[in-house]
Amino acid sequence: MPFPVALMLALAAASSVAKIHQARQTGKAIVKQGALEATRRKHQIIAKAAKQKTSFLSSGLTLQGTPQSVLESTFTIGKQDVEQGISTANTQARNVLRSAQVEAIGSLAMAGAGAGFGGGTESLAQETAFSGITKTGVASTATPFGDPFSGGSTLDLFKKTNRSIF
Repeated sequence: MPFPVALMLALAAASSVAKIHQARQTGKAIVKQGALEATRRKHQIIAKAAKQKTSFLSSGLTLQGTPQSVLESTFTIGKQDVEQGISTANTQARNVLRSAQVEAIGSLAMAGAGAGFGGGTESLAQETAFSGITKTGVASTATPFGDPFSGGSTLDLFKKTNRSIF
């Protein structure tokens, strides 16, 4: 392979790696923000339920029947709201990384095609763009919800901790 061709491919590979690294950092930030928002929302729900409970008790009601149903509904809807926010953050983080991976493959394929490599460029581009990425992902310590890029786990606060947040 002539030197200019190798240099062009090396530059394209370096650019692709940098883009994927940036996407990982962005994904981590999205996951962290999602975790913070989930915690904030959880505290809001707990405060709302406490306020409801205080209101019921100060009105002389027992926490049976309708008051209990209202509290349970507050927690159920709140939990679903928190889970949806976590799921959204997880999806956004994965989409950022996948977009960067697709862009990297395209960039490497274009560089290979420009270098005159024709048909086999896509597998070369894929191999270069994904080397080490699919195996490593974002460190699971980045969030208490797990690795959003592994595909095997989701940001699920409730199942991961095996306890209710309330």
